[in-house]
Order: sequence, then C-alpha cells, then structure tokens
Amino acid sequence: MVAVIMLQGLCNMSCSFCINEETMTSFRAKDAETLLASLKEEGFKTLVFGGGEPLAWQPGLFSLCQKAKSL
Repeated sequence: MVAVIMLQGLCNMSCSFCINEETMTSFRAKDAETLLASLKEEGFKTLVFGGGEPLAWQPGLFSLCQKAKSL
C-alpha cells in the first residue's frame, strides 16, 4: 500500500503543472511523526511526500524521512 502525505501547501517554485493547495495548513513535525507511526500500524510500506514543495517544509523533510525509515 502507498500513502501520500501532503506536508504543506506552500512552494517556492511555480511549475505550470502543479496542483498544490496554497491554503493547506502545514503539518507540525510531531503530527507528521504520529501519522508515520499510524501508517506503519496500518501496514503502509511506501510513502510519497508532497505538498507544495516538501523540501521547503520547515521541520525538515530529511529528518522525517529518517524517522520513516527507522519505523
């Protein structure tokens, strides 16, 4: 199973094909980590991080990916 996590709506790019939602509230790091644990319990093994621009997510996409991998 695949889960898509939209971390934030904001983006620092303007791609013509983008479907982001700029009014979307950003995930707090704690909430994102809680969601990761829930997804693991539900059997999800593949995650897709999106948004806006997930690399511009202020808590840090790299640390969230590390957390996901450790689960």
